[in-house]
Amino acid sequence: MPKRSTPFQVVVRLVRELYADTGATVTESKELYDRSAGVYREVDVVVEGKFDGEPICIGIEVSERTRPLNLPQVESLIQKHEDLPTDKLLIVSKAGFSAPALAKIAKHAPTVRALKPKTIEVDGKPVSTKFYVEAIGYDPTSCTALARRPDGTGICGEAEPHVPVFDKEGLDKGPMAFLALELLNHPDVVGHIQMTAHEHPDKEEVTSFTVGVPLAVLGYQLIDEALGERILLETLIIEGNLRIAQSEVPLVHAELDGKEYSAAEAPIGGRPAVWVGVTDPVEQTTKIKWQATDGKKPKPPVEPRPICFPEVSKLRFVEKMPMPQITVVSPDAS
Repeated sequence: MPKRSTPFQVVVRLVRELYADTGATVTESKELYDRSAGVYREVDVVVEGKFDGEPICIGIEVSERTRPLNLPQVESLIQKHEDLPTDKLLIVSKAGFSAPALAKIAKHAPTVRALKPKTIEVDGKPVSTKFYVEAIGYDPTSCTALARRPDGTGICGEAEPHVPVFDKEGLDKGPMAFLALELLNHPDVVGHIQMTAHEHPDKEEVTSFTVGVPLAVLGYQLIDEALGERILLETLIIEGNLRIAQSEVPLVHAELDGKEYSAAEAPIGGRPAVWVGVTDPVEQTTKIKWQATDGKKPKPPVEPRPICFPEVSKLRFVEKMPMPQITVVSPDAS
């Protein structure tokens, strides 16, 4: 989360991002060099791009105060940008401006402009819409292997995480736990688990899942402890925990500087967040962006685990193989 950011500042930045021309960059809380003071100063939002082939830098200062910006506050911002490399200054105030402040800004037009968001209303009521966001998470807890001996006898048993899996030539590919994880990361499996969970009639009660993945085509093998030899792994059944969190996002339509947008503050995955959407009336499509506002820093990247079963990623369950059968289990299921 950028330093000193506020939810309204995030809204302003996301609106500019969604409307930005190709090649333009929008940065929140960017530091620009003050020529007279010889220091870097933070600007709430900076838009950089080209106009008629010439570079242009627009600085946006955002106020989320509950009272209109007054003359001294506006003067301070104008003076601040006199020695910054900004070609234009947009001062955005959620509560508007005092009359003297507007008069001061008018004297610096068109390089300085005052902007205030305006809620779009119909019959005196704000125009709003809402949608729901689902966060679906799952993790494996156990595996069951269905294998077949050379004589055609089928066997079934729990597969411990450390059990080695071999290829056709007898090469140890890696442990069963890694195979399960790589299967659960396959796009077809991910999509099918999520769709099945989404369409479950009692999704709020869902706590677990079961997925059976056919693997005979890969020729993976396990050691049959009774025979002391390798046998074909036909199917791996993975069970695990599944979590579904649903959040309502109530978007209110507004306009800022001639740009219509919808915005809301609604949590995602337990974190507070700001949502902004922009609709293209010609294409009849809406782009939505969100940003968490709890100030938590991203977790450091985890050292990537080596891929032990690259053949898994080449499988196409939808096109060439039966789609894995997935059962989403509710707590009261028998």
